[in-house]
Amino acid sequence: MKKALIVVTNHSKYESLNRATGAWFSEVTHFAKDFYDEGYDVDFVSPNGGYIPLDPESIQPEMMSRDDWKYYTDHEYMNKFGNSLSPDEVNSNEYEVIYFAGGHGAVWDLKDNTQLNEITLDIYNNNGVISSVCHGAVGLLNIKKEEDYIVNGKNVTGFTNSEEESNGTTDYMPYLLEDEFKNIGAQFKKEEDWSEFAVTDGRIVTGQNPQSGHAVAKEVLNIISKN
Repeated sequence: MKKALIVVTNHSKYESLNRATGAWFSEVTHFAKDFYDEGYDVDFVSPNGGYIPLDPESIQPEMMSRDDWKYYTDHEYMNKFGNSLSPDEVNSNEYEVIYFAGGHGAVWDLKDNTQLNEITLDIYNNNGVISSVCHGAVGLLNIKKEEDYIVNGKNVTGFTNSEEESNGTTDYMPYLLEDEFKNIGAQFKKEEDWSEFAVTDGRIVTGQNPQSGHAVAKEVLNIISKN
């Protein structure tokens, strides 16, 4: 069975704001759908394992597509959000791709997780693909290969400073993703706010915002088909 691994946050609340956060539903689901459609088995992993909170904003009616509703009402699929794997339950050799889904919760618990960093590097070293969308790209920030950041000099994207400002959340972030990428030598690319956009550089694929999950999946599947 072909397998893909989706990394999702466990973090459920802004640290300095009484506002819920968590995973952004479509950022998980659009990628998962495209891989299910190609015959993949998809596993969810989170820093702590178990329950994955959903950002309530991400399941508002205006945010949900027909496919989103289809998966939201699928008990077997939704059960994955209650029973994610922990990093020590993951065998990195089983996966062709790792994908970091976003939602603001990712900012607090996906950046500095040593086990997830090691799993990601193992998949990459096994000729696999590293990918992310939106704030999920924080999971790529601290991955090093031979003492150098894996994204140093690479073209990448993620949730932009202007999108954060438009969202009204800049002042509540411990850091800004665009700035962090630039600080470690990545070549940060972006399109207009809220437009679908994905960047591929070798076996690293990143998407800008919640609109970009399908675009990331398409690029990753294209790379895999050529391996």
